[in-house]
Amino acid sequence: MNIFLSRFSVKHAKLGLSKTLVLPHEKTAGNKSLIASYYTLAASTVSSQDLPTTQSLPRHPIPVALLARRLSENAGFCQIKA
Repeated sequence: MNIFLSRFSVKHAKLGLSKTLVLPHEKTAGNKSLIASYYTLAASTVSSQDLPTTQSLPRHPIPVALLARRLSENAGFCQIKA
């Protein structure tokens, strides 16, 4: 998890691939923060044939928001440099 937050989340945001939002828990000694929770959102599409519905849907891919990564408070805390 620390590797994803420190290396990939910023890089993916700069490339416009995803956005990671972090909820800090508290500051610790030095320049670090404990993370209470975080999630990453990415844009994606779904084919109308893949959806389990009897409604008439457009033929073009349907845009969706993909919850790509998530850490909840129950999973514990991690430390990252602020």
